[in-house]
Amino acid sequence: MALVGGGSKPKYSSDKVMIWDDNQAKCIGELKYKSPVKGVQMNKDTIVVVLQDRLYVYEFSNLKIRDAIETYDNPDGIC
Repeated sequence: MALVGGGSKPKYSSDKVMIWDDNQAKCIGELKYKSPVKGVQMNKDTIVVVLQDRLYVYEFSNLKIRDAIETYDNPDGIC
């Protein structure tokens, strides 16, 4: 599960993605950026993090970055 801060009293900041393992009941990874996260998509192999003007693609198993793709302005975080 991926958690991103938001709302009136967020536990996490909006520029971080926290990777949560529900079986272990703890955070197993953290991805930090210089701008707010607009969206996250995941499957068993890949995590895609959407920012205002960039996508970051990571390997799920080790959180190593696979690709960084510059995009047009994307305020809605469409992936």
